[in-house]
Amino acid sequence: MPTGIALAVASAVLTAASLPPWDAWWLVWVALTPLLAGLRGAAPRRAFALGFTWGVAHHWATAYWMLDAISTYYEQPFWFAVAFGIASSVLYRGILYGGLAALIATLQRHRSAPTRAWLIAAAWVAAEWIRATGPTQDPWLLLGYALLPYRQLVQCAALGGVSLLTFLVVLVNASLVEVCLAAPRDDWRRRAATGVLALLAVVAATGYGGRRLARAEASQPAVALAIVQGNNDTAARWAPGGNAGSLDLYVDLSRGVATRADLLIWPESALTFFLAREDQQRARIERFLDDTSVDLIVGAPHFTSADPALPEFLNSAFYMTPQHGITDRYDKVTLLPFAEYYPLWLGNLVRRDFARVKAFTPGTSPAPIDTRFGPVAVAICFEAVHAEQVRRMAASAVALVNLSNDGWLGDGAGPPQHFAMSRVRAIENDLWLARATTTGVSAVVDPTGGITARSERNRTATIESTIVARATDTPYARWGDWCAKLSLVTTLVAIGGVIRRRWAGEPARP
Repeated sequence: MPTGIALAVASAVLTAASLPPWDAWWLVWVALTPLLAGLRGAAPRRAFALGFTWGVAHHWATAYWMLDAISTYYEQPFWFAVAFGIASSVLYRGILYGGLAALIATLQRHRSAPTRAWLIAAAWVAAEWIRATGPTQDPWLLLGYALLPYRQLVQCAALGGVSLLTFLVVLVNASLVEVCLAAPRDDWRRRAATGVLALLAVVAATGYGGRRLARAEASQPAVALAIVQGNNDTAARWAPGGNAGSLDLYVDLSRGVATRADLLIWPESALTFFLAREDQQRARIERFLDDTSVDLIVGAPHFTSADPALPEFLNSAFYMTPQHGITDRYDKVTLLPFAEYYPLWLGNLVRRDFARVKAFTPGTSPAPIDTRFGPVAVAICFEAVHAEQVRRMAASAVALVNLSNDGWLGDGAGPPQHFAMSRVRAIENDLWLARATTTGVSAVVDPTGGITARSERNRTATIESTIVARATDTPYARWGDWCAKLSLVTTLVAIGGVIRRRWAGEPARP
């Protein structure tokens, strides 16, 4: 294996090891150095190949669990899962990181060591933001999530979101490469300045996090929660007649905890019948709520009947109260490709038959649901990894709720990765998070990302805990992904400078 390719693969493996579920977060400070070292002096074509290799290898190292998920959930042969994984790793990661590596190799030929390190960090953040918000809509496991186990440093997500965490990680890696592999024009003073500036950035971020962790929690009334994790099989829930069994399970599990709770939460797809349309089953839930005097947030499908021949199916969260039944509903806005909608002809191959629901239509408004505790922002399943959408919903909310069906992710790294990313949403928006899933991990997370209660995976479970419904504000909640947008602008300016110098005929400096 050529040295450059070996460096790229090693870097991808180290990066994956630093992320959930392995959480060897200390590795993230050096994980990118093999790749960045291999890009020193590389021509754009070779740099693209190295970045492409890193992207594909990183995809397989972090998302290997997709093989089992695809073959099981979509009921496809294993070879199809492999082919699908290869295609997605190339389209979603390989091409993007190949282009990023070619850009980094070009930027490394210009400017002084400190500037290069900061530009590389900005370019990496810009690429991740494009990956998360561009055509691929793929924010899964961005690099900054590796800092989640470091409680002080991860609090910087309240300043600039996960993008700011990524910036710090890449800045340290790039600075190490600049210090150890300085260009001939960089004397010891520039090399020292590169390392010192990166260290100061991390120290400042850690100091901010320490102050945030030390603040006193405002004394506000607590809301008693009960979260129910049914752990019933995905196929069984959607099979003909399975909806009755699922309702029986969730009602029975809830009886022991509902009378001690103010709010009961059932996960996405806890109910697989049309809650708002099927009076008999809904009446049973209403009687249960009346008997226990508890409110309920529950995931269930819904459909509109503007055209009875072509109803639109929605993946929804309902809010129900004693005496009044359904009082509000949120319809999932950001759907998961190849699971809830099918953008390509490939959808005809992987489409599952979920009783009457073949595919969903996106909701039109990411607004919180109104509860007696105040507005609650509900993110359904993978919406919890879309930071900007959660931020918009949380702007007027007093708490976050994540309803998810993680059963189809399998027994590998998928569920803990999903849980880890949802925890950062609590930090970004300074709100409590209640997370209810079908098979785990269900949990209650405080505004600093700390776990106050959680379930085990693949078990029937109930969680009793409390949250504080409160209106708060953070720089991230106010300004959003300013770090990512500033990084994109900075990168575009740097690219413009490279183009200008080439037009002027200036040679790249050694």
